Amino acid sequence: MGEITMAEDRVHYPWPGTNWIESYWFGFVDPEQRIGLVSLIGFNPGQSRSRLWVHIFEGDRCTVTETQLDLPLAVPDGAVVQVGAYRLEFVEDLQEFAISYNDADAALDLRWTGSSEVKGTTGGRPFPGQIEADPHGHSEQAGTVSGSLRVGERSYTVNDAYGWRDHLWGHAITDGWSEMGWWAWLVGSTEDRRLSFNVTSHRFLDGRTGNYGFMFVDGKVNRIWVDDCTMKTDESGKHPTACDIRFTNRDTGIGYLVHGETLGPLFMQEPVPAGGVCVINDAPSRFMVNDQVAYGTIEMGNVWES
Repeated sequence: MGEITMAEDRVHYPWPGTNWIESYWFGFVDPEQRIGLVSLIGFNPGQSRSRLWVHIFEGDRCTVTETQLDLPLAVPDGAVVQVGAYRLEFVEDLQEFAISYNDADAALDLRWTGSSEVKGTTGGRPFPGQIEADPHGHSEQAGTVSGSLRVGERSYTVNDAYGWRDHLWGHAITDGWSEMGWWAWLVGSTEDRRLSFNVTSHRFLDGRTGNYGFMFVDGKVNRIWVDDCTMKTDESGKHPTACDIRFTNRDTGIGYLVHGETLGPLFMQEPVPAGGVCVINDAPSRFMVNDQVAYGTIEMGNVWES
């Protein structure tokens, strides 16, 4: 295992192999204006394609949604990579990024700035769909977001919104996420910005379980134990809407209960190879972390028989 370097944080081009996958996820929440963003760009060189998600939230609704899973394979041009209408620039490695997006329905002009260390490893525990020997890595960071956002004729100025980013790369052998029965991924920061968290819990269809995560305290990485997780759904039992996770800071011994609810649900459905449908809710969220309010994003997936 090793900490993330500048080279690891950039796009791994030329691609190390045809079964390589790589993605960058950026999101933010502005609770005062009740707006938020969930976005992702990804690269699948073996299939000669890139993918793009842009989901913009206003109030309790997702008002802009673009999901393109079969775009031409993008390659970086120096510190810039563009997938469709989405442009990502590495302004200051491991610290600052410029994000822009422009189409008829919406536009983004954002500056994402890290407010914590970069938590990342290379060659550590593989993410689902990989094997231990494969070169792979995963980095995450809390941050703030400023700039502008437009939806139709509505324009917003964003100042120091709650942000998070995620970078994932490696040789994939299966689509491991489709093997899960359900999962929950919670990221967020408290209102005073002194505590940020990243907690994941998942249950595979074959009965395997996994819980892991970490937290930033005053921008520094702290280790955690995930004690338990409960995902809540609507009355149908299909659509995930909220999540409770308990974890303990291994460095301080302090325990935390995080209750999170999405501010405006975005339900997506994906078929599962083993049969059935996975309902995914990926949206800006409000949390209670013990007695503190926090904001961030929840991604929850729930598989049910079709």
